[in-house]
Amino acid sequence: MTTPRKTPARKGIPANAPQPQDHKQKRSAAARKAEAEAESGYVTIEQCGMELKIAVGGNMPLDAILLFQEDPETLQEYGIEADDPGRDAKLNLAATKLMLGPEQWSEFRKKRPTVDEFNEIGVKLEAISGGN
Repeated sequence: MTTPRKTPARKGIPANAPQPQDHKQKRSAAARKAEAEAESGYVTIEQCGMELKIAVGGNMPLDAILLFQEDPETLQEYGIEADDPGRDAKLNLAATKLMLGPEQWSEFRKKRPTVDEFNEIGVKLEAISGGN
């Protein structure tokens, strides 16, 4: 003879119930901060020992967007030729300069950054935006 159960039997887990690996991972504090800043129209990144406040989204200079979209008229205005072998570097330089603005660009240049340090700005912006 068996003794009666003191607790009711557990119901089975539904087949479509989320499993632990299905849960979203928590984002880092830095990622949450970057998203909040992006919603305000600016992100702040640290580069070469200084903080750079960079316009994003609707606050981004129109010419920077047109450069990234390789608008022929804008490329011509900035002296970037279609067949120039250094075209991508010139385009990136001109657009980043616009995004930083004259004061920050001047301060950044005073730090005497290397090409790799300059390129890290783009890498950090891509990481913040999720590569979009």
